[in-house]
Amino acid sequence: MIDIKIKLFGLPDKFIEHGSRNELFNKYGLLPEDIYEEIDSFNLELSKESSKIISDKMSSIITDKIEI
Repeated sequence: MIDIKIKLFGLPDKFIEHGSRNELFNKYGLLPEDIYEEIDSFNLELSKESSKIISDKMSSIITDKIEI
């Protein structure tokens, strides 16, 4: 089984009030700078998770070798 994390961007699946495209994008975090920040934060989170997984795996390998 592969654990894949994704980040979705878009308007909510419900009735939304009327407004200009820019107003709605601003409200729902869909302006380019908002999307950039979300992607940057998401990548940082994934990087931390990956580092922990690798560190845990390496610790396990080292511990297994020491016990031999």
